[in-house]
Amino acid sequence: MARDFLRDPFVAARVLVASAGVFSAGAFLLLALQRIGHPFELEWMEGATLEHVRRILGGQPIYVEPSTDFVPQIYTPFYLWASALVARALGDGFLALRAVSLAAAFGCFLWIFRVVRRETSDSAAAMAGAGLFAATYGESGFFFDVGRADMLFLFFALGAFACVRPGASRRELLAGAALAVLAYLTKQVALSVWGALVVVCAVLHGRAGLWFALPSAIGIAGSSLLLDAASEGWFRYYAYFVPSRHRYRPSMWTGYWTAHVLRLWLPLFLAGIGFLLLWYGRERRRLVYLALPLGAMLVTSWYVRLKAGSHLNTLMPAHALVAVCFGWSLPGLARSVRDAARGRFASPAAALVALVFLVPFVQLRWDGARRVPSPEDRASGERLLERLSSTEGDVLVPSHGYLGALAGKRAFAHAQAVVDILAADPERGEELRRDYAELVRARRFGAVVVDGDFLSLSEELRAFYALEGPVFADDESFYPVTGYRTRPRSWWVPTTGP
Repeated sequence: MARDFLRDPFVAARVLVASAGVFSAGAFLLLALQRIGHPFELEWMEGATLEHVRRILGGQPIYVEPSTDFVPQIYTPFYLWASALVARALGDGFLALRAVSLAAAFGCFLWIFRVVRRETSDSAAAMAGAGLFAATYGESGFFFDVGRADMLFLFFALGAFACVRPGASRRELLAGAALAVLAYLTKQVALSVWGALVVVCAVLHGRAGLWFALPSAIGIAGSSLLLDAASEGWFRYYAYFVPSRHRYRPSMWTGYWTAHVLRLWLPLFLAGIGFLLLWYGRERRRLVYLALPLGAMLVTSWYVRLKAGSHLNTLMPAHALVAVCFGWSLPGLARSVRDAARGRFASPAAALVALVFLVPFVQLRWDGARRVPSPEDRASGERLLERLSSTEGDVLVPSHGYLGALAGKRAFAHAQAVVDILAADPERGEELRRDYAELVRARRFGAVVVDGDFLSLSEELRAFYALEGPVFADDESFYPVTGYRTRPRSWWVPTTGP
């Protein structure tokens, strides 16, 4: 390889692009290791996920009737089960949740590497593809390593995609079916990915594709029925009814394509040229295998991004398949350019190939320093815990209920989960709001610590509680470094009057 690198400028171009991929993966790992041990939220929904894991460890069910004590998130449960299993070894806290996500992230890199190398027989291209996905870390909102289900879902989905390749054996198709079921059990948006893979199997494998389609369909349907029966219908309520009532954001009908997809215009353009080469090379089976899942991932990310409350983590499935097609297109385009450029034009042509494939890595660069919690963030969190633990009675921290649990208090339902119920099921949501209002009127809490106007209860708070002041003296510390930027703002204490 060293001799080829020196003698063949096109080999050198591929190695340079692969090096950029390795650098991106290494930069992601370095940043993730700096974040993984932070004892407070990296992202504001991590605390809610931690409370779900604690319920599992305590032998409590997840899908239950909503109450002020607990309202489940609107996802399928496998990430929670996996995190609870790891937490038995690593202990309570965010470390177990983030360890699952970090391991899944590197699993995704390996799946992309494997698919590209298998399709191209080119390890440099495979490293470039996996590295490009690592480079989308910032474009995905820095969600790769947080305690959320996204990365584990993507690991299983990419595994299913890898298993249904052209020429796959029955054993591979069965393995793909199992991975598709696990993807669904981690996040139900996997249903769209599963549908695309069923079509791929029908085109590529004919009748043999039933070895993927039937077991996965039975697994998805059967697991759903079991979860629904075990929860007396609450699984269906949270996993399907509540998400179906989310509002759409009109700005994302076109904004998704202009603000997000066009950020990847060059990798998509290169993949498009590669698809044309497949078409004219009469490799239609490989074209179906690569292009159909790519389209499905783009549309799936679009659909989820349309929903109110969605964030950049919804783009990760699209980024992963774009990275696959980017790495896969590198050797084919390099060969085509090399065949067209002879003699003295070979070196400039190879340099041009390297430049074009390096541009996305530069374009997708991210400023990681701002995404690592500072010592002041940690110190502010520890001071807040001391204040909460010294407060007599329970405390209500609706947007960060895990803080109450860390301080030795009861945790209550997360604000976002309550808002989801209000939006999807107004009657039940109003019952929840009335229950909270009654607790406030009864001065049930030793302190109420809110980010803003929780459930429009400001009037009740002002009537039965007194504003003691802001939670933090500074304007910057203790904000999550990923996702929605919010933190506890005001501290209310019960009054003593009638």
